[in-house]
Amino acid sequence: MIAQPPRSSALFLLLFTVIGTPLLLPNVGCGSSESTTEVSVRVTEYITLADLENPMPDAEVCETDTENCVLTDADGMATLALPSGSEASYTITKEGYGSYLVADVVEGGIEHWFWMFSDAELTRMAELMGTTYPWDDTGVMLLRVYSDPGVVFVLVGETANSFYFENGDTPSTEIDATTFDGRGGFTDLAEGEYQVEYLGGEVLCQPFTAWPGDADNRIRVPVRAGYISYASQSCGATGPL
Repeated sequence: MIAQPPRSSALFLLLFTVIGTPLLLPNVGCGSSESTTEVSVRVTEYITLADLENPMPDAEVCETDTENCVLTDADGMATLALPSGSEASYTITKEGYGSYLVADVVEGGIEHWFWMFSDAELTRMAELMGTTYPWDDTGVMLLRVYSDPGVVFVLVGETANSFYFENGDTPSTEIDATTFDGRGGFTDLAEGEYQVEYLGGEVLCQPFTAWPGDADNRIRVPVRAGYISYASQSCGATGPL
């Protein structure tokens, strides 16, 4: 699962705030008179990093904890109406595949592209990330940064097991910063909302798919047991293409 900017052809949208704090996700707009914005979601099946074009029909995209849901069509496309300008979140699920939890500030105009990983593929990847799949009692955070290599993801005020991707198919616990792949994250996280700081890269990072944090280069990411929480930032001149 990976959210891609509109002109790109690439998701591992990749894998993950206070531990023990109840997970409270906004439901604003469900049944209310507030204005809504349509968010476009494209879902394809991950086979290999070179083969991401297979559309996934009938994946369910839902505003979190509501009955505001749509199914992807034969082209893997879905449009979900969410409260305009709000910090909202939505889930993407399909039987036999890993589930996503995505936080976003709803502004519209961007097509988010997610790759769905089969249970078998996530079992393989989880071993490389130092954990096991499925995640029954914890969640995984998958982070991406559109920047030069060498960015370190830090959980503010918390500790957790981290990983980064050596390349598109290989997460590793032996790497301590992003490569050109730009992805990494944390495993075995309790439910809650976490704040993540991006260190060592370009300054003035902006949330792309995430809620803003309380300082520059920080984002807030909700985590739910059994889900991959995806979040991303764009930094400096090296933004999404």
